[in-house]
This record gives sequence, structure tokens and C-alpha cells, in this order.
Amino acid sequence: MKNVTGTFLPNETINGSAYHDAVLAPSNPCVLGAYDNKYVICPDYVYGVTKVLSMGQASSSKNIFDLQYQLRLNDLYDLTATSVVYYKTVMAHLAMLDLELNGHTLYRFNRLSNRLHLDINWATDVALGDYIMVQGYRAMDPSTFTKVWSEPWLKHYVTALFKRQWAINIKKFSGIQLPGGVTLDGDKLYDEAMSEIKDLEDELQNKSAPLDFFMG
Repeated sequence: MKNVTGTFLPNETINGSAYHDAVLAPSNPCVLGAYDNKYVICPDYVYGVTKVLSMGQASSSKNIFDLQYQLRLNDLYDLTATSVVYYKTVMAHLAMLDLELNGHTLYRFNRLSNRLHLDINWATDVALGDYIMVQGYRAMDPSTFTKVWSEPWLKHYVTALFKRQWAINIKKFSGIQLPGGVTLDGDKLYDEAMSEIKDLEDELQNKSAPLDFFMG
């Protein structure tokens, strides 16, 4: 039912006329959520998604009738007398069955819109109030993690960028002789700065740990 203010209250029952009146009221528009839009809004600091954890598994060990529960109860009650090789083999077999029957959750993530689209059946795979677990990459907040400013590579890179800008400014006055016989040479300073920047960028790309494939 619709209250006297023309808005909906949490956990109230909505009938057809109340929904129709609320939709038509310009001052009380209905706002769609993630369940209606079929996508999830991610925070701005998320710049890549690598995996969406499966929301439906063949075995989850939640009750006594579960396969994993029975396996641990009957075969792994004493690890000193039972080999874990059998358990490892059975778990690998269950994981393969889970992959064949359920598969991985397909997704599409757009960093510019911060929308994570899940290619699932929203009517049956998820319910209102369920949590969606996402694995990905996020940017660190320098105001919280202040150690990022003490990173040696970052210090060297910023110094090289300042050196390049300084050389660009000096190039306007190349050839001018200063008091004491010193001559400005902005071109040489610019070449040195560009060489340092290139070496640092190569170090970042080639000497850092390889990143996993992510969508962003």
C-alpha cells in the first residue's frame, strides 16, 4: 500500500494501483536497483575485474547431505590413518564436475561507466539480498596508504619528469651565455631526461611481476 506522502516504505506490500500511482507521480519516480538493471555499480577505484566467484556450486558443504561433508566425515576422520591423495583426487573430480555443470560466471566490466554486467539468469541465479563476490584490481588511496609516496621508482620517475620540463623551459634560451662563461644547453638536458624516462618505463613493464588478465 502507498502511504499518505505518496512514497513507498521498506517491507510494505505494494498493490497494482499504488505502483501505478507512484510511477505516474513526477515527484516520486521509481529508482531501479542492481537486480532490475542487471548490472552492478563498482566504486571508482576499481579499474579491473579478473573473476566473479561462482554463485551456484554443485557442492558447498553446508549440510550433512553434502558430498564434501560426507567425504570428510567418512574418509577423513583421522588424517594419520588416511591418505590425502584420495581426498585430493576426489576434490579435483568434484571441481571438474562443478565446472562442467555450472561453469564460470561470465561478466563484462566497463571501467569508464563502472558497470559490471553479469551474464546470468537474474531471475533464478540470484535473489534479493545475495552478495556477489568479485576479484579484481583497485587503485590505492594515497591519503590512506601514504607509503606509496616513498616508492623509489616513483621518486626517480617524478624527478625525470621534472628534469624534462626543466629542459623544455631551457631550450627556449639555448645558446645564451651566462655570466662566468656557462652556456645553456637545453637539448642535451632534454635528451638525458627522455632517456631516463624511457629506462624507468621499461623497468616498470619488463621487470615487474606479470599481471593476470583482467577486464576493465
